[in-house]
Amino acid sequence: MSHASDTDEPTFKNRLADSKSPYLLQHADNPVDWYPWGAEAFAKAEAEDKPIFLSIGYATCHWCHVMEHESFEDPEVAALMNDVFINIKVDREERPDIDQVYMSVCQMLTGGGGWPLTIVMTPDKRPFYAATYIPRESRFGRIGMTELVPRLQRVWQSDRDKITATTEHIVAGLQKIDSRPSAGTLDPGTVDEAYTQLAGRYDATHGTLEKMRLGGVYDQIGFGFHRYSTDAEWLVPHFEKMLYDQAMLTMAYTEAWLATRNPLFEQTVREVVTYVLRDMTSPDGGFYSAEDADSEGEEGLFYLWTLAEIDKILGTEDGAFAAKVWNLTTDGNYTDEVKGTRTGRNIPHLTAGHAAAARGLGMKREDFDKRLEDVRSRLFDLREARVHPLKDDKVLADWNGLMSAAIARAGRVFGEPGWVEAAEKSAAFVLREMQSRDGRLLHRYRAGDASISAFLDDCVFMTTAMLDLYDATFNPAYLKEALDLQQKTLELFWDHRNGGLFFTAADNEELLVRQKEIYDGAIPSGNSMAAENSVRLAGLTGDTEHLQGADHIFAAFSSDAKRLPSAHSQLMSALLRGAGHSFEVVIAGDPGADDTDALIATIRESYLPQASVLLVPSGTVGDAVRELAPFAEGYVQVEGRAAAYVCRNFECQLPTTDPKKLARLLEEAVSKPSP
Repeated sequence: MSHASDTDEPTFKNRLADSKSPYLLQHADNPVDWYPWGAEAFAKAEAEDKPIFLSIGYATCHWCHVMEHESFEDPEVAALMNDVFINIKVDREERPDIDQVYMSVCQMLTGGGGWPLTIVMTPDKRPFYAATYIPRESRFGRIGMTELVPRLQRVWQSDRDKITATTEHIVAGLQKIDSRPSAGTLDPGTVDEAYTQLAGRYDATHGTLEKMRLGGVYDQIGFGFHRYSTDAEWLVPHFEKMLYDQAMLTMAYTEAWLATRNPLFEQTVREVVTYVLRDMTSPDGGFYSAEDADSEGEEGLFYLWTLAEIDKILGTEDGAFAAKVWNLTTDGNYTDEVKGTRTGRNIPHLTAGHAAAARGLGMKREDFDKRLEDVRSRLFDLREARVHPLKDDKVLADWNGLMSAAIARAGRVFGEPGWVEAAEKSAAFVLREMQSRDGRLLHRYRAGDASISAFLDDCVFMTTAMLDLYDATFNPAYLKEALDLQQKTLELFWDHRNGGLFFTAADNEELLVRQKEIYDGAIPSGNSMAAENSVRLAGLTGDTEHLQGADHIFAAFSSDAKRLPSAHSQLMSALLRGAGHSFEVVIAGDPGADDTDALIATIRESYLPQASVLLVPSGTVGDAVRELAPFAEGYVQVEGRAAAYVCRNFECQLPTTDPKKLARLLEEAVSKPSP
């Protein structure tokens, strides 16, 4: 965000100008003498005996933009920073390893965290001060940059012993966190406790997937979910759109549709996938990372509407219809965050589902849906002419893995082969373009450049994508790739002393600590997903060593999980699946044959979250499957017809060629888990 006009050349370019990160490039013409994270910055800090000002954020972060505009673009503040510090900028999405370590520091020192993340540390990377957003001037009890920087300079110059004591305390605290003791095996009863905790926090009024889809947190005009809501009613969002949110919510709505058959859930999946394929997909198939909250310097401006605009675009009758359905008013429902007053702008949202809205207007549902889509598409076309928020067009292996898995899963469930093909294209892009010369996965791709050694999440989430692509296509090449990735993950990240998987590989850059994450936050932790992948691979291949690997992860993090099970929901899912609630279905049949397709359709129409399904064709393709899953040897067609075998712990019932009987067997398998 520069004060310069579109025609003015920036008067200054700092060391971020050659970066590939959109976030770092946003700061390339700041008067702050930013360095990227690297040896040059640390050597200069050591040589000049200066502390380091580390600022971590991401390209679509609203408060990062605010702090840049207030302080980093300001010549006075920049001069202070350049005089006192060596200043380093980090894109948290490019370097989640750095972000994780210093976010832990911020939480230790302040009790909270967020972005922008501000850390002041010694030249050897040891922190002694942490904060998030800092205003230019002190206000509302929050110290400002113009006061903070001189104060930190005085401490650095006159009280180095205190700084040393602080850094030693912080580093010891980090090391304690990451040397968590195991509490032994993780009892499946922990899942019951997780359920109880989650049920106790459930909001029966607003806490459903329906309310999210109807609220302002969902883009009613262009589809897709904003990053989060600022209120319980899901009305006012933080307007960023993150790829991982689209992925996780696509999975959630797909699963919810399988369980309930609520048509709104299917509609939501179709709309979110439409958004991702339309706006967040590169020509090569990789999925972009995010869209900004801000445009033209204002948060949410791109997504807001005045009633006058609506009437002008749609006319009086359709304008009144839109206002009624989406709760648009003259005063507006969006409040200026600084002034605290209504702006006259509206966030479109519904207070009732389409069926209820149609009844309220005295319309047939079919007529209501048709008219609403006509109105929506007209507003969307006009909105496209507005100044768009920044699109962060870097491709991240971990987020692409999640999105590929989600779209493959949705394509399988809703019978959309084009979605599956999009997932295949994305996965192929990552595996083709984001590899090092020695065959290692890389984390980030942008503008033809792939770099940064993969982190745990990259490898694990791409393994998940391979498993979901196998489920969607039954192409054994995906199962083989999943097995290969799983093996590489264990080689690179496994903690041979205490169990579990480190976030960084043994040969990654050494930071203050080598962290292991198990908390399932906005996205599942790599360890939780690795455990789930292990259980899935065991079901598909019959190799019980994968189950042992999952058990080792459960044991390594048992203390954390037992203390607060609900904070480890993905781990609980893996535990449930690995504790006898999973089962296998083997189909012996030729791909594309009607009898095979009938059996597959029966499976895909059922809600089977704990099932592993293996297709064993005849001929050479079947040989490839049997090589990966030796237990499937001998599972053959019955009298020339495709047959399904429902198995528990790789012991199978007699096969059936009848889809209706298969449906009954599946229902029994779901209702009767192993002891």
